[in-house]
Amino acid sequence: MNTLAHHPDWTLPDYAGGSILNLAASFADHFGVKTSHPLLRNALPLGGVETVVLLIVDGLGQWQLDKHISDGDAPNLDHLMQDHSQVITSVFPSTTMAAITSIHTATPPAQSGWLGYTMWLEETQTLTEMIGQVDMASKKPLADKSFLSAVPNIYSSYAATGVNVYAVQPQGYRGSWLNEWYWRGAAQLGYVSANTLGSIALPALEVSGKKLVVLYWADYDSVCHKHGPSSAAASDEIAAVDHAVGRLLGRLPGDGKTALVITADHGQIDLEPEKTVYLERDLWLVERLLSPPAGDRLCRTFRVQTNQLQTVRDHLRRYGDVLDGSAAWEAGLFGGAPAFETFRSRVGDLIVLPHTGSQLCWTFSGKQPSKPHRGSHGGLSHAQMRVPLLSKRV
Repeated sequence: MNTLAHHPDWTLPDYAGGSILNLAASFADHFGVKTSHPLLRNALPLGGVETVVLLIVDGLGQWQLDKHISDGDAPNLDHLMQDHSQVITSVFPSTTMAAITSIHTATPPAQSGWLGYTMWLEETQTLTEMIGQVDMASKKPLADKSFLSAVPNIYSSYAATGVNVYAVQPQGYRGSWLNEWYWRGAAQLGYVSANTLGSIALPALEVSGKKLVVLYWADYDSVCHKHGPSSAAASDEIAAVDHAVGRLLGRLPGDGKTALVITADHGQIDLEPEKTVYLERDLWLVERLLSPPAGDRLCRTFRVQTNQLQTVRDHLRRYGDVLDGSAAWEAGLFGGAPAFETFRSRVGDLIVLPHTGSQLCWTFSGKQPSKPHRGSHGGLSHAQMRVPLLSKRV
C-alpha cells in the first residue's frame, strides 16, 4: 500500500494483523478452524477459553468510544478499556456490507466481493442494494443470488471441530438470504429490543462445551446516521449499550473459561447536511457515466465512459479525494487481488472520498431527493477506520 501510505488523514486497513479480518481469523484459529489470513499480531488472552462472547456494536469507532467515556456515558466500557484493549482497523470500504461480511466469512472484501452498500454487478447488469439484494432500478430482489456467496461463511466450519455458534441479533433479520448465508451452521436467537440482548443470550451461555456467541447491536449505527455520532441521541444509545454490557458481565459464568470481546465493524463521522452534494444534479457528470454511482455516500464509485475518464477524474476532484479503482486494487485496499475479475467493476473506474463534512448522494427514483445523514462512514479517515477491541476474561 505504499502509494497511499503517507496520506496524513487516512488510516489504511491493516490486513497483516491489525484488522477485524484478523480478529475473525484469530477466533477461527482458537476453535481449530484454519484460514489463509494472519492472526492478530496482538493476541487476545484466549488460552484455555471455552466460551467466547463477541459483542459487535455497529458503527462504534474508537474516537466515539473515547468521547463517550470522557462524557461519562460508558463506565463499564471504560473499565474494560483499562483491562485489555487495543485499536484495530476496519476493512475498506469501511461500511457494514464489506466489514460484517469480512467478520462472518473471515475473508477480505477482495475475496468475498462485498465492496459496498450498493454495487454494480456485471453478472446481472444491475446496480444493486446489497442488504436486500435489490435492483435499484426495478426495486425488485435479484432472481438469482447464489453468485453473491462467493465464499462460505466461517461458522459452517466450526461444527467440524465440535464448536457451537450462536447468533443473537434483531428478530427481523431471520429468514433473509443474507442472514442465512452469514449464519449457516449457527443457532439463531432473535431479540425485539437490543436492551434484552443479554437475557436472550442466556440459553446459549448455559450450553456446555466450546462455543462462540455473537451478539450484534445494530441500533447505535442507525442512531448515528440519523442524529450524528456527537449527538445526545448517540450518548443515550451508548449508555444503553454500556448498561447491557454491565448486566452481561454479571451473567457470565465467572469460571475463568469465558472471554467477553467487544468490537465494531467501522466508525462514523459527523456530517453537515448543508454540504450534501446531490450528484444527479450535476448534468455534465451524469452524461459521462455508464450507470448511476454506487458505493456509499462517503465512498462513491463511478463507472465512466472510456474516452471521458481523465476529464471526469478532474471534474470529481471538486467533491473530494479521487482514487482510480485500479490503483485501489493495486494498493491492496480491498485485501489483495480480486478473487474474480468481475469484482473489479464492483468498485468502478473512480472512487471519491468526499471533503470533510460532505456526503455524495444520488436520488435513484422518485421525486424526493435522497435524505442527508448527520453521520456516516465508508471512507478512510481515522475516525471511520479505527475501531476498539476490548476483552475481559471472566
